[in-house]
Amino acid sequence: MASFAGSLTGALQAIAPTARATSRDALQRLGGAWFDRKSPMVDLGLSAWLAELEATHRLLLLEGDPPEDPAAAEFSGGSSSSKSKSKSGRLPATASTVTSWTRRCLRAADAVLLVVDR
Repeated sequence: MASFAGSLTGALQAIAPTARATSRDALQRLGGAWFDRKSPMVDLGLSAWLAELEATHRLLLLEGDPPEDPAAAEFSGGSSSSKSKSKSGRLPATASTVTSWTRRCLRAADAVLLVVDR
């Protein structure tokens, strides 16, 4: 997905100044503390950073995270055994497998492009 998002960002650059933001970018900019939703100051910092990107670019591509790996969900205390798997053997993306970054992207988006990797 990252290569597609990079190509899309490059193509959009030909139309207008474009920025791309990922959860990795947010981690580099704000550190791991932005994952803590209980901190209004960190949330304010993330909002300010995204607002700065919007103010300095005509287009902003927010790249959501792929659904979390079921093994990672089990490691973090979630249980994937009660969830039904798709024909591919993967868990479907549900609210419990969507990261806080992806939820933020969806809330902030004017439009959503869903990319499927088969």
